[in-house]
Amino acid sequence: MDKDNKNKSSSWKSFIFWTLIVIVFSVTLTIQAMWFWQRDVFLQNSHIRPLLVKFCYTFLCTLPPTRDVSRFQMKNYVFHVISNNSLQLEAIFINKASFPQAYPDLQITFIDINDNSIIKKRFTPLEYLQPPPDKTRQMRAGASVHVKLDFMDMEKVIDDNKVVEGYRFEFL
Repeated sequence: MDKDNKNKSSSWKSFIFWTLIVIVFSVTLTIQAMWFWQRDVFLQNSHIRPLLVKFCYTFLCTLPPTRDVSRFQMKNYVFHVISNNSLQLEAIFINKASFPQAYPDLQITFIDINDNSIIKKRFTPLEYLQPPPDKTRQMRAGASVHVKLDFMDMEKVIDDNKVVEGYRFEFL
């Protein structure tokens, strides 16, 4: 009888041990998947971020800056036709987030009536900010930026000194 109890005890210990191993690996795999596929959501979560800050403080690591490009908003923009093939965009965009964040890339896509892309231009902060920001500088919460962007070879979207097609702004 003693041997049976010992085998049952050993069997339960083994079961509990392997169950804990499976749980630890499952949690680790889930965290890695979230980090890989939804890193920004994971980093910006108001419940998780303070824990990550404490973790990084303890283990001397650094977190990437908080970022939510959906909180940038384009305001007061106007296109000026410079010539038959060049445009200039004057615009103001605002960081509506409650936290500072890195300056975004700005992409303008000119589209036809069927929403097909005609021309797509992407501008980095180094191209639209004067003077260019250093890598550590961020856009304050509530701050606005005035930009002037030049577009060349735009004869596909200019007719009679007007932008004849539509356009879409994206922050990346």
